[in-house]
Amino acid sequence: ISSAFLLNGNTVSFHLQSHVSNLKSIIIDPWITATNFPGAGANKAYDVECDVLGNVYVYGGDFPYLVKKYSNVGALQWTYITPFPNNFPSDFTVDARSGRSYITEGVSFSTAGIRKVNTIGTQIASYAGSQVEEIWRIEFDYCNNRLVMGGGNTSVNRQACIIDTNLAGATFSAVNVLGATAGQLGHDLGLLALDNSGLCYMATSRQGSGSLNFNNVMLRLPLPTLSPTTYQVNDGHTFQELTSIPYFAGGAMGNGFNGMAATPTTLLTYDGQILKSWNPVNGAFINQVNTGGSVFASGGLDIDCNGNIYAGVGNSIKVYSSALALLNT
Repeated sequence: ISSAFLLNGNTVSFHLQSHVSNLKSIIIDPWITATNFPGAGANKAYDVECDVLGNVYVYGGDFPYLVKKYSNVGALQWTYITPFPNNFPSDFTVDARSGRSYITEGVSFSTAGIRKVNTIGTQIASYAGSQVEEIWRIEFDYCNNRLVMGGGNTSVNRQACIIDTNLAGATFSAVNVLGATAGQLGHDLGLLALDNSGLCYMATSRQGSGSLNFNNVMLRLPLPTLSPTTYQVNDGHTFQELTSIPYFAGGAMGNGFNGMAATPTTLLTYDGQILKSWNPVNGAFINQVNTGGSVFASGGLDIDCNGNIYAGVGNSIKVYSSALALLNT
């Protein structure tokens, strides 16, 4: 069907041929492709990113984990095999402007690593002295051109970190954002979001053993320092260290979950079933909705510039208003 874009101010609409029936659905420019991560039961995506050219990047599969890049029409461009030696799925992010990817190591038992990959899938830089043993989530800070990560340690109290994007020779800062003391080790940050106006939000999992402080708490942090912590509140979710997320291939264990999104006026958390909204200024709970999904069974959360919220629920995406009213599925 012939169609054309119409632009009126900030509104984009479509002009269709006059003979098209208004009783039928119209789907414009879709593409669907199979990721084909190899291995039995391993064709799974754990996180997705895109760039300004419409290319799509997918992190998933089985150990060793892969990053795949697809063009804006769904054609596979390259596959990058992560080099990390331990079987703990982690995360990645993409600088949407340059198309460069940054992949993290889940658990290193010493200092977790980071790899930088260029637009043709070639590793061009690495960093191995991260001062944290685990990295579970990573985001690109466009305000300061840095990488922000949430992770954990079993030997020292540093749970979050930030580094320059050049990696090689970069300044690395690891921060005790929880304010934990010497006997309060092992807390992991599994949720992470930036509001792209200079603020960062993170949330912890419940610790499996040892100190029970700081379980399932949400934090607000300034960028680029990650310090001082503005507030720390209980988020009411039940993420458990290494045991909550069931969909990693081969029964692998990880803490990173795509269940947090933020703008300057909105803060959201999600566990695959319950979607919650919070006041980003003080961390006060506002509202929640049951999406109908199973807790931890699937993730995926984002918010657009109009305040529409997108939550992955099983094999569907549900769209909510800023007031958490269901708009579409």
